[in-house]
Amino acid sequence: MKRVIILSLLCLVFCSCAAGEYSDSLDSRELAKQLTGEISEFGEYVEYDDDEINDLLGLSADGCDVSVIYSKDSDDQGEIGIIRAASEADAKEVLYEAQEYLEQMRVERRAFVESYLPRELSKLSSAEARRFGSYVIYTILESEKATLVFDKVEEALKTA
Repeated sequence: MKRVIILSLLCLVFCSCAAGEYSDSLDSRELAKQLTGEISEFGEYVEYDDDEINDLLGLSADGCDVSVIYSKDSDDQGEIGIIRAASEADAKEVLYEAQEYLEQMRVERRAFVESYLPRELSKLSSAEARRFGSYVIYTILESEKATLVFDKVEEALKTA
């Protein structure tokens, strides 16, 4: 019986430690600025204006802090979204919305990309969203570059 109680307490401790794994001290623009510096080898990335972000994403999550950076090269469909939700619970809903956005982009952009930028099609296919505590990060990048971005986000949020 004592072992069961001890194991239960250990599980609770480990679960609570995992929940607070990521800092939420960086706003989305600060994190975007860090990422822009880290991914300079990808090319020049710039940030959308706030009005463009609202039109682009259509997020319903009030209280979100959002930044979206994209490649300045018109032949590059690269895009990275950084969304800091008000809480981890809200971030779960935002993750779902980001995944819907990516699916919508796959459908809406496919014909254009196939016709005009076929080498960019892999970015749409590998578009992905992940949650890091109260942050949701999505990428429309090649798999290797997306992995690098997610690694850099994790590093930044663990040290913030």
